[in-house]
Formats: sequence, structure tokens, C-alpha cells
Amino acid sequence: MNKVLFFSLLLLSTALNAQKLAYKKYDWKAAQKAPESDTSQNAVILEDYKAMEFFYNPEKKNNLDMVRTYHRRVQVNTEKGIEQYNRISFYYNPDEVILTIKARTTDKNGKVTEFSKSNLREVDSEEGRMLNFPIDGVKKGDVIEYLYQVNESPSYWDRVFIQYEYPVQHSRFELISPENLKYDAKIYNGTMMRTDTSYDERNFTTIWADNVMPVREEKYMYVQPNRMRIDMKLAFNSARGNARLFTWTDAAQRVFEGHYTYTKGESSAIRKFVKGLKMPEGMTTDQQIRWLELRIKNDIAVQMGAYTDLAEVIKNKVASPKGINRLFSAVFLELGIEHELVLTSPRNKIRFDKEFDHWSVLDEYMIYFPSTKKLMAPDELGYRYPYVNAYLTGTDGLFISQVKLGDVLTGLGKVKYIQPFTAEQNTDVLYVKMKINPDKEEAILDIDHGLGGLSGAGFVPYLGLMKPADADEICERILKSDIADARLKMKPYRKEMTVAGLDERFHLQGVVTTNELVEVAGEKLLFNIGQSIGRQTELYQEFDRVHPVENSWNRKYIRELTLEIPEGYVLQNPDALNFDVKHTRDGKLLSVFASRYELQGNQLKVIIDEYYTEIYMPVSEFEQFKAVINAAADFQKVKLVFEKKK
Repeated sequence: MNKVLFFSLLLLSTALNAQKLAYKKYDWKAAQKAPESDTSQNAVILEDYKAMEFFYNPEKKNNLDMVRTYHRRVQVNTEKGIEQYNRISFYYNPDEVILTIKARTTDKNGKVTEFSKSNLREVDSEEGRMLNFPIDGVKKGDVIEYLYQVNESPSYWDRVFIQYEYPVQHSRFELISPENLKYDAKIYNGTMMRTDTSYDERNFTTIWADNVMPVREEKYMYVQPNRMRIDMKLAFNSARGNARLFTWTDAAQRVFEGHYTYTKGESSAIRKFVKGLKMPEGMTTDQQIRWLELRIKNDIAVQMGAYTDLAEVIKNKVASPKGINRLFSAVFLELGIEHELVLTSPRNKIRFDKEFDHWSVLDEYMIYFPSTKKLMAPDELGYRYPYVNAYLTGTDGLFISQVKLGDVLTGLGKVKYIQPFTAEQNTDVLYVKMKINPDKEEAILDIDHGLGGLSGAGFVPYLGLMKPADADEICERILKSDIADARLKMKPYRKEMTVAGLDERFHLQGVVTTNELVEVAGEKLLFNIGQSIGRQTELYQEFDRVHPVENSWNRKYIRELTLEIPEGYVLQNPDALNFDVKHTRDGKLLSVFASRYELQGNQLKVIIDEYYTEIYMPVSEFEQFKAVINAAADFQKVKLVFEKKK
């Protein structure tokens, strides 16, 4: 977890004989001749070994220490495979010590080439410090093998992935700890063999699997949370008793203390800050929250590594993500606005598992207001109450409320489901009035495009902060949609975020002139009316569906297209505009694409309803869901055929 205050345990220990440490004995075996290559795969991982060994280190005053071991053998069969594996790269902390690092290749004739550590290069990147170990001269069919061991600070919760984009012939993970420290490990998204044993004053967990298939990437699913993996955490320390460690209750108390414990300077600064806000009287709780969010987000910038101390935040008008979370919660507390802290993990990265108290999922903060039953994202400028990142909804989270025990205020944690937004809350509305000039083979589209809720969250809150030219470019791109030759005259639009936030539908209006949608072929006039709704996702795949469907968010599209039929022409195929594709479960409509037309004189009106009301769908419903998605894509291809009147 990267936002929860990390803390150390006081562990009673006895030093382990250094000769018993497994990592000291681990080494690769004699090199083996490369097997016949499988050219259907860019690469095949022959062996994937990972280990974490915890021990009390006499060289560090018997404090808990850890060594992590990585060992991999991979056969590369194509140029792409060589590109991906001819370099060992990993991030490391300056406090970590590299104990072992070596690499070699073996070809099909058994020739072994070992590489010197002098090849090692240190690189600074945005994500941190990285070590690169290039492996040159690799040929198709060669086996690349590398082994490295790193001495690092002990981890009380961790995660290893077992599944990759290429098959793994043999995977093995080992976790070794002193006998008084019991780690729990949980396997996700697959079945693996496992043993748990204790001997020589240590606990050993070994988990392995053969022939792990590659993870298959599909549309409407997220790869990372669907990969086979092992999560582990320190669960018990028998030297301190039988109580489980690092529980959700423990997390709630730690987070609460970190947010609501103030220095004298902070308390004084908060009182002055709240008084200086001069919030209008007579507002409802909902209005107060909106007003405060707009005011604070406009005044206080958020930067990684900035201040967490509230006195410094208020003075310098810049805060770290944790600092802005502390500021909002302090303001709400000072004003008596009931609220709860919420921590969860984006479900497109790792899903929150309420049954396994693994603190790494306490990754993102929100604030929940029981009186309105709505959420706020304090450290996200692009989201405004009651909207938050969609991936933080439709999943579980740790809700931390305030409880007074005597004179002491403390935090009470409870894992609850975070409801996703409804389709009605995320609307995309499109009104297009169209005229065709057959002589010029030209169409004029008068467009009004409205975005509400999450449909506009990615850019609407930022427009007022952008350079006008940059803001205009984004808005023009939306209005031009997928029309390559669009000539646009855009009307003025509102740039500033209001107290109504994303609840208030943001409208873009403009007139597009295009030749792309019109084609004259003899006595016939063709008009691609479907392209006026913009590019649509197509959902086709060669293989049977493997993973359940997961939508980003529930959403609704409302479209009304009006076309003035050119004088002297008759529409030949109006029924091409009729679609009625539905996805149901137990008689309930879950997703729909339906369109119908009305023809009055020379006025053709097309009304389209499209919506998706479910985040998760099992594989058994995939074909229904796919049909709805593809119906929208099929409509986008509809061309109307007109013939001259005789």
C-alpha cells in the first residue's frame, strides 16, 4: 500500500544460524541444452522461481530481514521474444543490497555463454531507480537464464504473479519465515499445488504449478486482476500472542490516527482556515460539500511529495495526496459534517478481497457522507462530488467511521460494497440536425453534444485550467467525432466548473460541414447517417470467451438524429434504421441498443436508446452483451439510399 502509514513491528527474536538460510544455498543447476523451440509462441518460460526468505539478522541487531530470490529460464523463439527478454530490468531502492546477479544463454547445441556483472547499468526513470542487465547475441531458440537475489526491508504483505503473456512450464514460489512468524498466502485465479511445513525453527510454504497457460487479453476485462497470483501477509507472531496481525480493524485505527491526530499548529491553522472560507449559511449538507470541494480544489494544488502537515498545506496552498485528504477530513470535522474515510483498490488493477485482510488494497482514498449516501474524491481534480473514479466503485472498500469511547475519538472500520453509479448518472446525449446538398455532395450537421457524470469526468473539470487553444482542440475533436474531413464552426462553451459539478450536463455545440458522408451514384444518393453518432466499439473475437465481462461504468446514450430529405429524392431503405437488440437476465433488461425512425413529409427523425446497467456479467451472458455492443457498431455503418423522384 502506498498511502497508508507504514509501521514496524516489535518482534521478539533469536538469530538463525546463517548456514541454515536457504538463499545462501540456492544456485542454478548445470546448463541444459535448449529444447526444440515452439515457434507458435514468441517465448516459453521453462522455469519461473521466486522466493522470499525472512530471518533475524545478527548483523542488524537481530532485526527482521528479508532476501528475495528470482530465477527464470525462458526460451525465445522469435525476434519479438528476443526483444522482450534480452535484458534483465528491475526497480530497486537505494537501501537494498544486490547479493547475486548473473545471466547466461544456452543454444540448441549446448553452448553456454555467461555474462559479466560489468554489463550492469543503473538508470533513473519516472518510476524510480532501475537496473538494466543487457544480454547480447541472443539467437532464436536460445534459452536465456538469469538469477538475482536482493536483500531488502522485510515486507509484511506482498504479491507475486504466476501468469504472464507466455506459457510457463513450471512455476514455483517459496516463502520461508522464522517459526514465530506465520504468513498467510492466498492463491487467486487458478489452482496450484501447495505444502505448508515447519522444521529447523522455520515455517515453509511452497506453492507450485505446471503448464500455466498465458493470460488471454479480451475486450471488456482487465488483465492485471485476472492473472494468477499469490498474495501473502504476516498474520501471526506467536511471540506476542495468538491475535491476528494487520486486520481491517488495525488498519482503520492506524489510518484514523494518521488523519485526525493534529499538532497544535495544525489545529490552529484548521480553525483559521475554516473561518476564512466564509461558507454561506442556510445550505443543505449536499450544497455544503459541493461548495467546499469547489473552493478547496480551486485554492489548493495537489502534488506528489508535497506537504502533509496541514499548517504547511494551508500556508503554501499545495498538498500531497495524503495532505489534501487530511485537509478535507479536518474541514468536515471542524464543521460537523458527518463523513467516513473509504479506502479501496482500483478494480482494474487489483480487486479488494474482503475475506483476506491484505493491506496493499488500501490504495486509494475517498470520503463517504452517510447523510447523502454519496462519495467524494479529495485528491482527484478531475472528479467532483458525488463522482469518483469508476474503478473505485463496484467493489468493496474499508469504511472508517468516527466513534467516541469516553473522551477518546477513534476509528471503527467495516468492509462494505461501494455501489457503482447508475446508467442514468452517466449520460451521453447527442442531437444532430442534418441537411444534404446533393449538388456539392456535402452534408451540414448542426450538433449539440451533452456529457453528464463520468462521461465528462476525463476533461470537463480541467477545461478552465487549460490554455484556451488546448481546451478548444479537445472540444473540437469531440464535435468532429470520427468524420475525417469535418470543417467545424464551434459555438462558445462554458469552461469553468460550477458548484453543480459533473451533475450538470456539459454541452458542446457546433456546425460540421463534410463531404465524407455523402456519395452520388447516378440516380442514387447515399448518406452515411450512422457515422454521425461517432466511432463505436466492435466486439469480435476468434476464440471462445474465457473471462467474465467487466464494464468500466454503467452508462446511457440518448441520440436524436433529424435529417431533412433533399428535395426531389425518396428514401428507399428506412427500415435499415430499425434496431432492437437486448441483453436480459431473469426478465430484467441489462443492456439495450434500440433505434426507430419517424418520417413526416421530408423530415426523418431517428431516436436511439443505448444503455448498460451492469458492471459484471458471467461468460454465459457474453453473447447477449456482444450483440448489443455490435448493434451500435452496425448502426454506425448504416447508409441511407435515396433515389430521385420519377
